[in-house]
Amino acid sequence: MRGKIFVVITTLAISALSLAGCSGGGGGAAPAAGTGTVNSGVITASGNIAVNGVFYNVSSANIIIDGLPGKKSDLQVGMVVTVRGIFDNFTSHAIRRTATSVEYTSNFQGPVDCVNILNNSLTIMGQQVLVSTTPPNQTVFANFSSTRIIFANVSTVTKLNPHLSPQFASNPPSPLNPQPTLYSMVKVSGFSNDINGFQATRIELLAQAVDLTTSFPIGIMGTANNVDPIGMAFTIGNLSIDYSQMNQVYVPIHFASGQFISVKGFSSDYSPGNAPSLSVIAPRSIFTINEGAAAQQGDHVTVEGFVSGLSGTTFKVGGTTVSAATISLKGITNSVMVEVEGTFNNGILIATKLTLL
Repeated sequence: MRGKIFVVITTLAISALSLAGCSGGGGGAAPAAGTGTVNSGVITASGNIAVNGVFYNVSSANIIIDGLPGKKSDLQVGMVVTVRGIFDNFTSHAIRRTATSVEYTSNFQGPVDCVNILNNSLTIMGQQVLVSTTPPNQTVFANFSSTRIIFANVSTVTKLNPHLSPQFASNPPSPLNPQPTLYSMVKVSGFSNDINGFQATRIELLAQAVDLTTSFPIGIMGTANNVDPIGMAFTIGNLSIDYSQMNQVYVPIHFASGQFISVKGFSSDYSPGNAPSLSVIAPRSIFTINEGAAAQQGDHVTVEGFVSGLSGTTFKVGGTTVSAATISLKGITNSVMVEVEGTFNNGILIATKLTLL
């Protein structure tokens, strides 16, 4: 049996890229100075960051990177973040806010199972991860260069280098000379589309030629499906997770399908292969958490991402429930990308402005 794996559940705000689009209707009024604000989206400028077209002074912000204290320079273009702060200036030409906190949590960290240049995607622990060079789904590639034989030219998605796929330590291996399969380890940020899969906004190369038995840290966030409380197993996409050998004290009493979770552990506990043989075995603990925006009553909230669960004038964006009863929903369907702005009321974002991206 492989070593135990540590599972942590952490807050996620799945969002989309904050690039220009066409208005879908509505017009939000400027909140008064000092109003609390929560903005969930992709960083499009670093330094004093820009998120969803809003510039933030982050000099005094509490910055959290994957659950650990961070600093201003850690905040990079392409990261999906949740920014909390206050309005300190609002004019007809520019918005400037002071951030009190910025939180970033990566969606995937682990080995690239394969590269598919036909549909511009990677497969990471069984999950299809789409990449793109065109707004608003543009993917930022970090730490890649032609000298590292991964992406021959990251400016063009069609030039994804097959060397990103698993490689044998020597070629060819044989029964008398078996060789480990080596993997490229990446960290990915982005947002989920229930229909098309995960859209990456940032892919960061962490290491190359990694033998999975070396216990490289891995992690994946997603919705738990097929939860079997008797067999003590569940799935995230094509990945199976077996928690039968963990300490049951750490299993949530009401753990069930549909809950959003984050699994973290080590590559030595990951069994690569073709679905459904991909698996992670023996986590230590499991926690569940609300996927949507963690805002307070009356906060001004902006979220960006794919529409899901559309029913009448209600839908979700990145786990946040949106009520859009007072604005136009022309062109809005499930799986389209939007930016929604409004006021948080009893756990629901009451939309005053909606932009179709």
